[in-house]
Amino acid sequence: MDQAYRITFEVDGDRLTLKAVRKLTMRVPPDDRSARSGDDMPGRFIELRGGKGEPLYRREVGNLIARHIEFPTGDPAQPFGRGPAPGRSRLVSVLVPAEPDGRSVAVVESRLRAERAGRKRAARRRDLISVDLPRDGEKNDGRR
Repeated sequence: MDQAYRITFEVDGDRLTLKAVRKLTMRVPPDDRSARSGDDMPGRFIELRGGKGEPLYRREVGNLIARHIEFPTGDPAQPFGRGPAPGRSRLVSVLVPAEPDGRSVAVVESRLRAERAGRKRAARRRDLISVDLPRDGEKNDGRR
């Protein structure tokens, strides 16, 4: 079996708060190649990063920490509506591989910028939260 980190966050709207980092023996879903193929893809991703901040593993996690929800309206002309997710906080856990070169984990949001005068769209990326991984023997929870 493989080694993995289970990172648990509390999600409250756009705010993510680290609750726990736990190393365990478990297989991790494969790297999301479509998410890794370019930084111009919109969405939310979990990234395992190396010592220089380079992504070692990336997986799309938008459904886990969505800001909006769809709901039935009861109107046949517009059967579904979209609105902000309920304000209640919830716990979300994600897995990343416990790679020897891994130093931190970040939840990254990437949004496409508007196209201007024939220029290609570029992504605007920002870390919603970044967590240092504990080194072997450390008992901390990874909070920065």
